[in-house]
Formats: sequence, structure tokens, C-alpha cells
Amino acid sequence: MAKGKSSSGSIWNGDLASNFHVELVGGSARYSSRSVGDFTSVQGLSRTVDPFVLQEGGRSSPHLRLQPGRFGQVVMRWGTVYLSTFLDWMRAVDTGQSFRRDVYVFHLNREFRELRVYTLYRAWPVEWRAGEFDSGQSQLATEELHLAYEGLDVKVTGKTDWSTGG
Repeated sequence: MAKGKSSSGSIWNGDLASNFHVELVGGSARYSSRSVGDFTSVQGLSRTVDPFVLQEGGRSSPHLRLQPGRFGQVVMRWGTVYLSTFLDWMRAVDTGQSFRRDVYVFHLNREFRELRVYTLYRAWPVEWRAGEFDSGQSQLATEELHLAYEGLDVKVTGKTDWSTGG
């Protein structure tokens, strides 16, 4: 199998269709700009605007009004890592320290070229989960981090021809 090296220096299987690299920016000097690793899965990047139905008396058709949009909860998964960055971040939320960070999710192709950059503004962790401890499994135990965020931006940075691998 072909192996590649991401911008953070970690080794990835080059046969994966996509890779995701994450950086934290903001907060204390400790997090002013910090690469936190590469991920196997990033889910839940979304924004939803729900219409408000206003039914007026005497009218057969309702009026639809826009309500403020809301953002989905992002779930990031990765193989077990030795860094305590995310647990430290969770502790900052618990103690009320400056905990909101801008999170950059770099969507990379097989050659580790950027395809898109997703920016989560003023994000903070709402849940962390350790992988299952089961010695009978042949899979790598993965950890999860769930994030809430207040804003989302998407920037297309590269070629997205999936048929040729990027």
C-alpha cells in the first residue's frame, strides 16, 4: 500500500479517498495556532434554516417567515492519539476559561493537496468519547470529539475531480 505524509508529519494510508487535517486558532497563547492532527472522519458540517409558518385568520394559505439558522454538531473521529489537546480543551470549558476557538478542517485528497477548507467559528467541545476497549477486535479503537460552533465558512481551494483521485 502506498503511504503518504500529511502536513503534520503523521503517516497516512495513501489509499484513503480523503484525509482531514485539523488546526485550532484563538484563545490563550497556548492555542494561538495549533495543529492538532489528522482525522479519519469529520461529520455533521451543516447549517439549517427552518421556516416559521404564520397562519393568518381568514386566509387559506400560510405565510412563511425565516428564522435564524442553526448549525449542526460536528463529530470528528481519529485513531487513538497521545496528545491531550482535546481533553485540555474540554477542561477549559468546564472551568469557564477562554474556550472558544476557530477550527480549520482541511479536506485533503490522496496526494494530501487541499480540496476545501472548512472554518468553524467560535467552536467549543461538547463531548469527548474514548474508543471501545475490546482486545477481541481487529479494528483500531477510535476516539470522537463533538463540537458546537457559531459560524461556518467553506472555501474551495483545489481541483475536485474524484475520478482521478484528486
